[in-house]
Amino acid sequence: MEDNIINMKANFSKINISLKERKEAIHNASKIRNKFDSLQHNLYTIENKKIINENVYRYRIVLKEECEIFKVHFPSLPVVPGSYILDMAKELIEDFQNQKMMLREANNIRFYSPIHLNTDPIIDFYFEKEEENSEEQLFDPFYRVFLVIRKQDTLQEENILAEMHLVLELIKN
Repeated sequence: MEDNIINMKANFSKINISLKERKEAIHNASKIRNKFDSLQHNLYTIENKKIINENVYRYRIVLKEECEIFKVHFPSLPVVPGSYILDMAKELIEDFQNQKMMLREANNIRFYSPIHLNTDPIIDFYFEKEEENSEEQLFDPFYRVFLVIRKQDTLQEENILAEMHLVLELIKN
């Protein structure tokens, strides 16, 4: 992965919303998520993909302003729910692998800053694929995922929004 991604400082901005509003937003976001088979084409579109090497690749996505999630998940300050971020990462890995997968494990999840529709419409997902071997068995692929904000119409990286480690397993037919 490009070295400068690791060294960026996190943006620890806060969302100033009451607990009642947060609970309502989470409830409504769950109802909307159940309507979608996929977040792609509903919440985001893929602008481009880039293979950096055989185990590192990047997807640049653009959030869709018209997605109904932004009407219920803090309408005054539309942000992407954290669970949706995990789902987007899983969908992008499936797209790259061209296989349906199931999220088996997610850990070391760090959300440094909310993804705001108005200020962060373009996001790069960087994936580093690692395979863990043991004497007894070959484990499913392990992915380190970094989300980086992009300013519109520029290649300049802003900062890391989130990072996570995901273990996915292939869904066998």
